[in-house]
Amino acid sequence: VASRVLPEVMVRGVVETENGTISEAAYVEVGDLLEKSDSIVIGCGVSQDESTKKFVVKVVENRRQPVIVDADASPFSANWPYADAGGSDIILTPHEGEFMRLRGTDDKDAIKDRVAAVRDFAVKYKVSLVLKGERVLIGSPDGRVISEAQWAANVRNWVPTEEDRAFVASLMGRVVEPGKFAGWI
Repeated sequence: VASRVLPEVMVRGVVETENGTISEAAYVEVGDLLEKSDSIVIGCGVSQDESTKKFVVKVVENRRQPVIVDADASPFSANWPYADAGGSDIILTPHEGEFMRLRGTDDKDAIKDRVAAVRDFAVKYKVSLVLKGERVLIGSPDGRVISEAQWAANVRNWVPTEEDRAFVASLMGRVVEPGKFAGWI
């Protein structure tokens, strides 16, 4: 379906686990594709299968470009050693339930102060974090936390050129420029 609706999306079958999820062995199969990608998007619905988690970890550890990981696909937990691995940015996009899992808790009080929780996590794990929900918050590894409304109001100041704004938008949207593509897993 994706390749018919979005012709720039590359669809390729890979080695699967017995449960039909992506196998860790698939990393070798898609290595060349990942090397050519300008960005990589993993998820959603990839699964929490152990072999799939290992695949995601390998992608993150060996990244040379920004990697956006839907939290449903994230194998990461409160003891996350991957921040210093790889060579580019990591962007996580959890909703509140996934964020609690990433923090290693099921206690909603742990994220009652959403701004502090986003800031602490982003700084500790050196990631950009987009906490989805009724009030979207965006946290950066340097400790800044902004709301979706603040981003919309200030994007032209923070990302001054149209080219830079287009690049940022390309990390989350369709990539249609010839010679550029996102690796979607």
